[in-house]
Amino acid sequence: MKKILALILALVMSMAVFAGCGGDVDTLDANEKAYNEAQIAKYWAFEEAYKNDGATEVLKVAISPDFAPMEFMETDKNKVVGFDVLLAMYIAKELNMKLEIVTLDFGACQVAVQTGTVDCSISGFSVTDERKQNCNLSDYYYAGENETEQVIIVKADKANKYSKADDFAGLKIGAQGASLQENLCKDQLTGAKIEVYGDINTAVQALLSGIVDGVAVAKGNAESIMANNDKVALSGFEFEVSSEEENNVVLIGKGNDDLTNKINAVLAKAYAAGLYGEWYEASKALSGINTAAEISFDENGNPIVDAE
Repeated sequence: MKKILALILALVMSMAVFAGCGGDVDTLDANEKAYNEAQIAKYWAFEEAYKNDGATEVLKVAISPDFAPMEFMETDKNKVVGFDVLLAMYIAKELNMKLEIVTLDFGACQVAVQTGTVDCSISGFSVTDERKQNCNLSDYYYAGENETEQVIIVKADKANKYSKADDFAGLKIGAQGASLQENLCKDQLTGAKIEVYGDINTAVQALLSGIVDGVAVAKGNAESIMANNDKVALSGFEFEVSSEEENNVVLIGKGNDDLTNKINAVLAKAYAAGLYGEWYEASKALSGINTAAEISFDENGNPIVDAE
């Protein structure tokens, strides 16, 4: 199924070959601008279609909005947006529930699921043994290159300088704590010193300040970061990613099989309707606008104002 999804997304991407990947609107040509504007309009149309404010039962979903295009802030509207937000809205609509988004630090999202503070968390989670032990995991959903390609970003003057793991020997590489990227760094960059950060924004700032030499991120996240910061570039290195790590899952309270089964049914419906590729393209375009920002929150849901 995963390979079929990849082929579907590849077809979607091929239609957008001239579209870039979001990007600074001031540097796009007329075709790119038109494509991005159409995708952004499609994003807001999706949100409008999935609203279900009249429902009485609430679905509380934890999200850490520092991982564009999966989840980030649209500062003009002061709201969390992105692929996972559309997915959360779609799930709530299909379950005839009203969505309540709870913004937390990435690590705190899983804790909130484990303690029952929220019903589930949809925040770019991949499968790990620790998550299997402490949560119910949904079936896979596919979100573009955000999980299938895992990379390291560096300062622009070091672009494409590194092609293999040994090239990072003796260097400091940042990664978000409790993330797939942290695990990949520890497993594959054995000669590097891994610096763990609470959020990606702080890690990127450490890169720009010279505190670390690179930051491990998902490819889609890297593209969103680079679209808004020309001082950052791809290193030229990609991690080896297992088939189990290539997709995302929803974290649900351990033993809550009823909600898990309901969410799985909705995921199957979204897949059958071909929505994943459309959500990803629309969210990617939205992540490149001037009012898009990755905002970090602490474990209590308070914004970290100095994270960027």
